[in-house]
Amino acid sequence: LDAVIESVGYSLLDLGIVPDWALRAEIRRQLRARQKACSENLRRASVSDGVDAAEALAREFSKGLCAHPSIADATADTDPVTAEQSARHAQRHIGMAQRLATDGEARARRDVTLRAALGVRSVGDAVDVAGRIVQAATDDAKALTTERDETERESLKRTLGIAEGAAVPPAVRAQITALEEDQKRRATRSLRDGIDRVLTDLQSLYRDVLMIQFGRTDPTGGSVLINRELDEDLRALAAAWSPQRTLVVLDEIARTRRNLEQNVAPTLALESLLITVSSGRTP
Repeated sequence: LDAVIESVGYSLLDLGIVPDWALRAEIRRQLRARQKACSENLRRASVSDGVDAAEALAREFSKGLCAHPSIADATADTDPVTAEQSARHAQRHIGMAQRLATDGEARARRDVTLRAALGVRSVGDAVDVAGRIVQAATDDAKALTTERDETERESLKRTLGIAEGAAVPPAVRAQITALEEDQKRRATRSLRDGIDRVLTDLQSLYRDVLMIQFGRTDPTGGSVLINRELDEDLRALAAAWSPQRTLVVLDEIARTRRNLEQNVAPTLALESLLITVSSGRTP
């Protein structure tokens, strides 16, 4: 089994949860975000409270007090069952764990997406499900950015001295336009991040299928599945597919992610992936 997993580039430690390169990229992204946040706190402290405050904050940083919260911290205000489920589904992503724990709609969208993927049986199904996934990711991205975009726009208008409801003077219109262009770019990134998250969820789904096919169990007696709520469907799929077919799908998910990084249209990329899911062959 280790030789098979290694041959397709998946982590031996995680048995195909994510490719090593994807895990490293996610770790780097989270570390950069943490470093940026702490650096900004240091800058603000040095400006507003003097050098001594900045030095004190630097000491806190060196002790690890600026570190990312744990998944337990991120889900502390949620009931234990939902918190455990959210942490499991998030697969080490702190921000996603917090969102799943506190947003019932996000949990429902994830469940609907995975069940839709499990139901793909033909090219027509693949096209339909790909369109629904992209639409859901688009709606999700809009929900995350719309309120923030409006807040930023109103804040900039106040800074420029524009009264509420007043027309934007030509002299400052370029600044408003620049903000709107930045927001559009951010919305595009948010959509692609949402599609990437769907790929991670699908990866966990077929990783579970592979675990069942190879008979892997938890020595402590617990479940090794990430998507335990879909246990019956996963076992049915594991019985219907060969391990080789599951590995083909996992490979195609990794290839889809690379295609998206090269700006392939999300709908086309997902259609290609789901055609592989339905047929067991790459298009």
